[in-house]
Amino acid sequence: MASDSASGRVVFFGGVLTIAPVACSVAEALPSIAFVQGTIDDQARAGGMVARFIDGDDGSRILHEVLHQTRGYRCDFGTVPENTCLPSQVPGFGSTFADPGCTQELLGLYGTRPALTARFSSTCGVEPEYYEVGAELTPTTVYTNVSGICESRPACSMAYFRVGARVMADGLPQAMTAREGVGTLQAMRRVDGDGAPLGFPHRFWNPAIDRECYPIEAPDGSYRCLASDSMGTTQSWAEPTCMVTQLAEVSSCAMPGSHIFEYGPICIPGVRAVGGIFARGALHGSMTVYNELSSCRSLDIGGRSGSFFAVGPSVAPATLPELQLIIE
Repeated sequence: MASDSASGRVVFFGGVLTIAPVACSVAEALPSIAFVQGTIDDQARAGGMVARFIDGDDGSRILHEVLHQTRGYRCDFGTVPENTCLPSQVPGFGSTFADPGCTQELLGLYGTRPALTARFSSTCGVEPEYYEVGAELTPTTVYTNVSGICESRPACSMAYFRVGARVMADGLPQAMTAREGVGTLQAMRRVDGDGAPLGFPHRFWNPAIDRECYPIEAPDGSYRCLASDSMGTTQSWAEPTCMVTQLAEVSSCAMPGSHIFEYGPICIPGVRAVGGIFARGALHGSMTVYNELSSCRSLDIGGRSGSFFAVGPSVAPATLPELQLIIE
């Protein structure tokens, strides 16, 4: 291969490829002083939390985050149990031990020491149990409990920590959810025990159905608030033609909502465009469904824990509360 920079040609195995001229520019580094400067203002909140504000030198002010006052981690109020100040990432443990009797549980992970660890359950309605993270160990051998038998295996190249004392979730700082506004929709905002805000409004409440809802872009281009327990369509059908009755699925740990929606792209952060809104149809009583992605072959769902419902009649977007999208 040879190149001719003057003509912009590249000769490649006897062929000639002409390359159009490309305009280039050098990026110029901007000093930090070119941006709005800010200072941190920490304010104590009820229950052992700290609201961290940032004040800009242009007069702006934002609530940046809420911290656990003594542990220092950033509060994520959306984990389980909701409205509890917990870290956003809590690794689980439950299968690795430090001793041949499989009594001293270990947390093994790649990364740095987390704020807490947890024992998670696959049973519906059972909340995680949270624990302190104890001392870091460097074992060469660890143990696992296999069907009641404690077996040894070489330790992996990860960090191991002892599992410490249990931390009761109700002993951690708690937030409350306040509803703001009147009419067809109310904004939901987390506040502390004194009513001081702990963030921006994060969800909507539809008083007509006494249920949470989230913004969608409806098929007609309007913005609506769809109940948060709505189910999405699947590629499964009730009949072997994959043309008559499409199905939606709900997990065994969730209650089926009154609406079903057809998935669409997320073009605006936090707002999903849906291809259709439908009523929830009848429960699919058969243990067989047909999948359109596999040439409509039958699929035995007897071992699945969820339930399938028929996609019902189309629902007009105008029946849902309307929202206005404002970009500032």
